Amino acid sequence: KKEFLFWVAIIFIFFSAVFALQQLAHLKIQTDVSDQNFSDRNGLVWEKFSPEKVAFSRTLSRPLLVVFTAAWCVTCKVNETLVFGSAEVREALKLKNFILIRADWTNGDPAITKTLESYGRAGVPLTLLFPSDSNLKPFILPEILTANIMLDALKELK
Repeated sequence: KKEFLFWVAIIFIFFSAVFALQQLAHLKIQTDVSDQNFSDRNGLVWEKFSPEKVAFSRTLSRPLLVVFTAAWCVTCKVNETLVFGSAEVREALKLKNFILIRADWTNGDPAITKTLESYGRAGVPLTLLFPSDSNLKPFILPEILTANIMLDALKELK
Protein backbone atom coordinates (compact mmCIF):
# COMPACT_ATOMS: atom_id res chain seq x y z
CA LYS A 1 0.00 0.00 0.00
CA LYS A 2 2.85 2.41 0.80
CA GLU A 3 4.42 1.70 -2.58
CA PHE A 4 1.11 2.43 -4.33
CA LEU A 5 0.73 5.76 -2.48
CA PHE A 6 4.32 6.62 -3.34
CA TRP A 7 3.67 6.12 -7.06
CA VAL A 8 0.40 8.05 -6.91
CA ALA A 9 2.28 10.95 -5.29
CA ILE A 10 5.03 10.77 -7.93
CA ILE A 11 2.48 10.80 -10.76
CA PHE A 12 0.61 13.72 -9.17
CA ILE A 13 3.82 15.73 -8.77
CA PHE A 14 4.85 14.93 -12.34
CA PHE A 15 1.55 16.09 -13.85
CA SER A 16 1.48 19.18 -11.63
CA ALA A 17 4.96 20.11 -12.85
CA VAL A 18 3.97 19.53 -16.48
CA PHE A 19 0.89 21.73 -16.02
CA ALA A 20 2.95 24.49 -14.38
CA LEU A 21 5.56 24.38 -17.14
CA GLN A 22 2.85 24.56 -19.81
CA GLN A 23 1.41 27.63 -18.15
CA LEU A 24 4.82 29.27 -17.93
CA ALA A 25 5.59 28.43 -21.56
CA HIS A 26 2.44 30.26 -22.70
CA LEU A 27 3.00 33.21 -20.38
CA LYS A 28 3.84 36.50 -22.00
CA ILE A 29 6.28 38.24 -19.68
CA GLN A 30 5.38 41.88 -19.56
CA THR A 31 8.53 44.00 -19.64
CA ASP A 32 6.71 47.31 -19.87
CA VAL A 33 6.84 48.86 -16.41
CA SER A 34 4.71 51.85 -17.31
CA ASP A 35 1.30 52.49 -15.80
CA GLN A 36 -0.49 51.61 -19.03
CA ASN A 37 -3.49 49.33 -19.09
CA PHE A 38 -3.18 45.89 -20.63
CA SER A 39 -5.63 43.29 -21.92
CA ASP A 40 -5.59 39.67 -20.84
CA ARG A 41 -6.29 36.72 -23.12
CA ASN A 42 -10.01 37.00 -22.29
CA GLY A 43 -10.25 40.61 -23.47
CA LEU A 44 -10.52 42.20 -20.02
CA VAL A 45 -8.58 45.44 -19.60
CA TRP A 46 -6.52 45.58 -16.41
CA GLU A 47 -4.55 48.31 -14.73
CA LYS A 48 -1.19 47.66 -13.13
CA PHE A 49 -1.28 47.57 -9.31
CA SER A 50 0.00 50.27 -7.03
CA PRO A 51 -1.35 51.16 -3.58
CA GLU A 52 -1.91 54.69 -4.88
CA LYS A 53 -3.95 53.42 -7.83
CA VAL A 54 -6.16 51.37 -5.50
CA ALA A 55 -6.64 54.37 -3.20
CA PHE A 56 -7.50 56.64 -6.14
CA SER A 57 -9.87 54.07 -7.66
CA ARG A 58 -11.75 53.91 -4.35
CA THR A 59 -12.58 57.63 -4.71
CA LEU A 60 -14.35 57.10 -8.06
CA SER A 61 -17.52 55.52 -6.61
CA ARG A 62 -17.11 52.46 -8.84
CA PRO A 63 -16.67 48.85 -7.80
CA LEU A 64 -13.10 47.60 -7.88
CA LEU A 65 -11.62 44.15 -8.39
CA VAL A 66 -8.00 43.61 -7.34
CA VAL A 67 -6.43 40.27 -8.23
CA PHE A 68 -3.07 39.35 -6.69
CA THR A 69 -1.35 36.74 -8.84
CA ALA A 70 2.03 35.45 -10.01
CA ALA A 71 3.28 33.70 -13.14
CA TRP A 72 4.47 30.70 -11.11
CA CYS A 73 1.23 30.32 -9.13
CA VAL A 74 -0.69 27.33 -10.52
CA THR A 75 -3.79 28.11 -8.42
CA CYS A 76 -3.76 31.66 -9.78
CA LYS A 77 -3.64 30.41 -13.36
CA VAL A 78 -6.49 27.97 -12.76
CA ASN A 79 -8.55 30.75 -11.14
CA GLU A 80 -7.88 33.06 -14.08
CA THR A 81 -8.95 30.38 -16.56
CA LEU A 82 -12.08 29.29 -14.69
CA VAL A 83 -13.25 32.73 -13.57
CA PHE A 84 -12.17 35.22 -16.21
CA GLY A 85 -12.61 32.67 -18.98
CA SER A 86 -16.32 32.73 -18.13
CA ALA A 87 -18.36 34.95 -20.46
CA GLU A 88 -20.88 35.44 -17.62
CA VAL A 89 -18.21 36.81 -15.27
CA ARG A 90 -16.74 39.10 -17.93
CA GLU A 91 -20.19 40.43 -18.77
CA ALA A 92 -21.07 41.00 -15.10
CA LEU A 93 -17.82 42.93 -14.55
CA LYS A 94 -18.53 45.11 -17.57
CA LEU A 95 -22.20 45.70 -16.67
CA LYS A 96 -21.27 46.81 -13.16
CA ASN A 97 -18.51 49.08 -14.55
CA PHE A 98 -15.72 47.50 -12.50
CA ILE A 99 -12.23 48.91 -12.35
CA LEU A 100 -9.86 45.95 -12.73
CA ILE A 101 -6.40 45.97 -11.17
CA ARG A 102 -3.92 43.12 -11.37
CA ALA A 103 -1.10 42.86 -8.82
CA ASP A 104 1.66 40.72 -10.35
CA TRP A 105 3.78 39.29 -7.53
CA THR A 106 5.98 37.17 -9.85
CA ASN A 107 9.12 39.04 -8.83
CA GLY A 108 8.13 39.68 -5.20
CA ASP A 109 7.23 43.37 -5.51
CA PRO A 110 7.58 44.84 -1.96
CA ALA A 111 4.45 47.01 -2.31
CA ILE A 112 2.42 43.94 -3.19
CA THR A 113 4.00 41.96 -0.35
CA LYS A 114 3.01 44.70 2.10
CA THR A 115 -0.56 44.76 0.78
CA LEU A 116 -0.84 40.95 0.94
CA GLU A 117 0.35 41.06 4.57
CA SER A 118 -2.21 43.77 5.39
CA TYR A 119 -4.91 41.23 4.44
CA GLY A 120 -3.29 38.46 6.49
CA ARG A 121 -1.78 36.66 3.51
CA ALA A 122 1.75 35.41 3.03
CA GLY A 123 1.31 34.93 -0.70
CA VAL A 124 -0.97 34.66 -3.69
CA PRO A 125 -3.67 34.18 -4.80
CA LEU A 126 -5.76 36.91 -3.24
CA THR A 127 -8.88 38.37 -4.84
CA LEU A 128 -10.54 41.48 -3.40
CA LEU A 129 -13.91 42.92 -4.43
CA PHE A 130 -14.37 46.50 -3.28
CA PRO A 131 -17.89 47.97 -3.24
CA SER A 132 -18.59 51.35 -4.86
CA ASP A 133 -18.96 52.87 -1.39
CA SER A 134 -15.39 53.59 -0.26
CA ASN A 135 -16.49 53.38 3.39
CA LEU A 136 -17.17 49.65 3.04
CA LYS A 137 -14.49 47.00 3.36
CA PRO A 138 -13.70 44.66 0.47
CA PHE A 139 -14.96 41.11 0.12
CA ILE A 140 -12.05 38.69 0.38
CA LEU A 141 -12.79 35.80 -1.93
CA PRO A 142 -11.57 32.23 -1.36
CA GLU A 143 -8.17 31.24 -2.72
CA ILE A 144 -9.73 28.67 -5.02
CA LEU A 145 -12.36 30.31 -7.21
CA THR A 146 -15.00 29.28 -9.68
CA ALA A 147 -17.15 31.38 -11.97
CA ASN A 148 -20.16 30.72 -9.69
CA ILE A 149 -18.30 31.90 -6.58
CA MET A 150 -17.37 35.11 -8.39
CA LEU A 151 -20.87 35.64 -9.77
CA ASP A 152 -22.42 35.12 -6.31
CA ALA A 153 -19.99 37.65 -4.83
CA LEU A 154 -20.73 40.16 -7.57
CA LYS A 155 -24.48 39.82 -6.84
CA GLU A 156 -23.89 40.50 -3.12
CA LEU A 157 -21.73 43.55 -3.80
CA LYS A 158 -23.45 46.88 -3.29
